[in-house]
Amino acid sequence: MDKLLKLDFDDALPDANHLKFICDKLDINVIDVQVHRTVKGYHMRILIDNPELCDPEIVLIQCLMGSDKKRECLNYLRVLNNTKHWNVLFKTKEDMNGNFLSGEVLDGNLTELFKKDLINRSLKC
Repeated sequence: MDKLLKLDFDDALPDANHLKFICDKLDINVIDVQVHRTVKGYHMRILIDNPELCDPEIVLIQCLMGSDKKRECLNYLRVLNNTKHWNVLFKTKEDMNGNFLSGEVLDGNLTELFKKDLINRSLKC
């Protein structure tokens, strides 16, 4: 079963070489990548073919890849508390009254750049 890494980057994206290093060292098989712009930075979703990974390992990988540390700390606490949907990454944000505040916008150019760097030779980074 495929797993989905959900990464939140404030301000800037990490260097693709950093992500490739993490994938290589941890034997992560990348299937697909999507990069979205947000008001504060970027969201990245990386579909991987590593069914053996458990939830705490997913949190660790997301943290090692540079995802927001506070978010990953909260994700880890959700995992420890057996929260069903622990890997939270909102596509839109609303205020207390349900009014739209902000949302993601797919960046096709960045998506293709990261796909090129992360999906390669036999799907291994």
